[in-house]
Amino acid sequence: MKNFEGLLEQIKSCSKKKLAVAVAQDDAVLEAVKAAKDKDIADAILVGDADKIKEIAASMDMSLEGLRLLT
Repeated sequence: MKNFEGLLEQIKSCSKKKLAVAVAQDDAVLEAVKAAKDKDIADAILVGDADKIKEIAASMDMSLEGLRLLT
């Protein structure tokens, strides 16, 4: 693998993973979760302040559909 795109291609050949994300009410964390979801490589269980997670997700036009929120 010589670049990030090569890594993403290799990851796509694997089964989708589910991961738990603590302190999910952080902008950078939600951006990473959104990228993983958009690339269809991972689903997430978001742990944190649900209202804040929803607020941040809305501000970045991120759908929380299919993601589980735990407070």
